[in-house]
Amino acid sequence: MFELMVFEYSGREMRTVFDKQGNPWWVLKDVCDVLGISKSRDVFNKLDSDQKGVVQIDTLGGRQKLQSVNESGLYETIFQSNKPEAKPFRKWVTSEVLPSIRKKGYYFSSEQRRLIEAYVSPIFLPWAKKFPNEFFIQIYKLRGMSGNPLSSTRPQFIGGIINNIIYDYLPDGVLEILQEQNPYDPVLNGRRKKHHQLLTPEIGLPHLEKQLIMIVGLMKASVNWKMFKRLLDRACPKPGGQLMLNLDMEI
Repeated sequence: MFELMVFEYSGREMRTVFDKQGNPWWVLKDVCDVLGISKSRDVFNKLDSDQKGVVQIDTLGGRQKLQSVNESGLYETIFQSNKPEAKPFRKWVTSEVLPSIRKKGYYFSSEQRRLIEAYVSPIFLPWAKKFPNEFFIQIYKLRGMSGNPLSSTRPQFIGGIINNIIYDYLPDGVLEILQEQNPYDPVLNGRRKKHHQLLTPEIGLPHLEKQLIMIVGLMKASVNWKMFKRLLDRACPKPGGQLMLNLDMEI
């Protein structure tokens, strides 16, 4: 599975897929639209094989195959354009997007940053119980786990489950910022605080609470974890969907 990020440039969506090594692959049609190049297929055919690939994106309308380019292919495509848009686009890529990705592993537009700021507080709020007991009871039941689900020393992988079914469904970028502001402490073998202590009481926490209500309801309607995940995918598809990257396919 690969990660899809959607950037915005001059009001246009720039879909970018990150492979397992963290390298960005840009959807070529989006790049060509910005650069005023009408025939993205011609650009694709002129690129070297190590500069291009095909991403397959699972959407609600089905799987789509989209031509893509890596960083080298992106620069080559920019240089092929003689439009005035090429220079500011290249500057945006080289001075904003790629440096941020290399330093932090992500890039957020100004609009995304405003949304994240509405969800994430700059300071930790006092701890208060947010995850109901039933949430953990249902996890143990559906996964066939033994032990006390209400214990304060639950297995560490429960944190990964929480990220996967709760925080991943908050707006793109929120989990990344929570992990950055509340990093893993190897001395404690965990995090010093709970992620929800960074969610804003006006927007972030209410969204979390609604997500928890929905999740617990789906859990109660399921007989096992597989059924729960299937119901969750139907009720609330994750932003971006699932992605496959094929660097040898021709379309």
